[in-house]
Amino acid sequence: KKAFDTEYQAKMEFQKSVIETLSLLRSQASATTLYSQEIRSTLKGMKGRLDDIEDRMDDMEQSLLDRFGKLDERLAALEGTMEVNVDKTDAVGKKVESNKKLISNVRSEVEASGVMTASIKSRQEVVMDEVRLISLYKMSSQTTMHGPGGHHSGLAVDGHFVFSHWAPDTPVRTISHTLKLADQKLRIDLGGLFRIHRIQVWNARHCDECLARFIGTHVYADNKELGVAASAEFMYDFPVDKADPTYARSVTLHQVRVEFLHVNEVLVWGSGPFAEDDKFA
Repeated sequence: KKAFDTEYQAKMEFQKSVIETLSLLRSQASATTLYSQEIRSTLKGMKGRLDDIEDRMDDMEQSLLDRFGKLDERLAALEGTMEVNVDKTDAVGKKVESNKKLISNVRSEVEASGVMTASIKSRQEVVMDEVRLISLYKMSSQTTMHGPGGHHSGLAVDGHFVFSHWAPDTPVRTISHTLKLADQKLRIDLGGLFRIHRIQVWNARHCDECLARFIGTHVYADNKELGVAASAEFMYDFPVDKADPTYARSVTLHQVRVEFLHVNEVLVWGSGPFAEDDKFA
C-alpha cells in the first residue's frame, strides 16, 4: 500500500509537471503570437511608409521631368533668340560698315563745303569793302509834316540838292520839314540789314536860323546812337569806326528839343544787305 501511494503520488506530480509545462508552453505561445502580431503590425506600418515614400519619389521624379522638359523648351527658345541676335548683329555690322562709308562721304562733302564757305566768306568780305549809297529812294517817314509846300520825308532821300528856292510855298524846295514840336523824327527804312559806314546830313539853309535848328538832333542806326549835332553846320558827317562794326535796318534823326526838324538830304553809306547770321565783322 505504501508503494502504491508512492507511485500514485509520483504520477500526480508528473501530471502536475506536465500541466505546468503545457501551461507554460501555452503562455509562451500566446506571447509569441502577440509578438508576431506586433512584428506584423510594425512591418505593415513600415510598408505603408515605404509606399508613401515611393509615391513621393514618383511625384518628385515626375516634377523633375516636367521641369527638365520646360527647361529644354526654354533652352531651345534661348538658342533661337541667340541665333536671331547673331543675325541681327551681323546686319548691324553691315549697317555700321555702310555708315562708315557714308560718314566718310559726308566728311568729304563737309571739307568741300568748308572750302566753298571760305570762298564765299572771302567774296562777301570783298562785297563788304564795296561801300555805296544805300539810302537813295528808300522808304521813309516823319513824325509831322510842315505845310504848305508838301515837305514829305521822301524829299530827304530823293538825291536832289536845291538851295536857290527858299520860300515855304515854293514847289521845287526839296527839303523834308516837320512842325515845331518836341521829339520830331525822320526815319529811313533801308529795306534790309546793312553795315553802316557813314551817315551824312545836308542841313536846310533857307533862313538865317535854319542851320541852328538842327542842333540837338540825335542820329541813330537802329537803336545805336552814332552822334549828336552840337553846332550849326551846313553838313554833318557821322562816320562809323571800323573797329566797331554797326549793322542796321533803319536810320533815324531825332530832334529832342521843341524845334523844327528839316534837312535837305540824308546820305547813308554802307554795304550789304546781309543775313542775320552772315556777319563777318
